[in-house]
Amino acid sequence: MNRIATLLIATALSLPVCTQSSNTSSPARLDYSKPFELKDEIPNLYNAASLPPEEGVRQLFQNNVHLRTYVAIALQRQCGSETQDRTCRAKLGDEVLETQITSLIDDLVNKRIHSGGSITSVDYAFNRPWPFAAVTAMRPHSESKAYLVLGLFPGNFYTVSRILEQYGDPNDQRISGSPRSLSYRTTAKNYVFVIRFQLNQGETEAEQIWLTLTKQN
Repeated sequence: MNRIATLLIATALSLPVCTQSSNTSSPARLDYSKPFELKDEIPNLYNAASLPPEEGVRQLFQNNVHLRTYVAIALQRQCGSETQDRTCRAKLGDEVLETQITSLIDDLVNKRIHSGGSITSVDYAFNRPWPFAAVTAMRPHSESKAYLVLGLFPGNFYTVSRILEQYGDPNDQRISGSPRSLSYRTTAKNYVFVIRFQLNQGETEAEQIWLTLTKQN
């Protein structure tokens, strides 16, 4: 494993791991220039819910634009000014860089994946300011369902006022106990997609965003 992979894995959250054989999964063609919206994860979650658990969480990580961008920056931060390495001069979307990103994320998943009880999961914590503080992918074993959980830094974009302005009144609002959460449900012919904003203790902003897709028969 190269030193960049070691660096990325060293900063990850601690989880029990089960070592897997390398099985690099090619991501879908991604549009890095498109402004990110939470609903953009619907195709990724639907595909993950259709796959075996290990392959499903692997695909969720491989197709996460923020994680791939973060890995690309980590790769290119190691480049010297005189380097001739094509990876150091490449841009997101270029095959030489995308291949390296895919390989490193696959190494990360192999080290971080955990399968126990009724669910398979993998997580990663970003060690410097980023749109999200952490990302977790989960795939239940007995349901055609997939989760992507995005952890947020304090002072993030997702304040309660912005959530209500963008999404309107929630379909469901958990108010018992503290803190509360705001949920927004989209029902389609072959899936149900839910965005749940888990609020912080002061109930001023979200501290986690849960994206859940359940396939419908």
